[in-house]
Amino acid sequence: MAKTRSAEKEEFWRLASAEQQASGMTIKAFCLQQGIVAHAFSWWNREIRKRDQRRAGRQSDNHANDTRLIPVTVTAQSIPASA
Repeated sequence: MAKTRSAEKEEFWRLASAEQQASGMTIKAFCLQQGIVAHAFSWWNREIRKRDQRRAGRQSDNHANDTRLIPVTVTAQSIPASA
């Protein structure tokens, strides 16, 4: 299945963000070196964080209704006669 243009852009910006972080350079310096518009870089960083939060929310919503049963053994507890 072919990637959508948005998915291709997201992949590009995720890679650029990872490279910037690994470089230790400021966003401004990294963007100047790579020929990237700093405003676009910052916008995509925010957008990627939002997308990741939405995806994480959907995943936790999917698991919120999971029911897990565990075996339980009930035993009688003896009560002392003097009580």
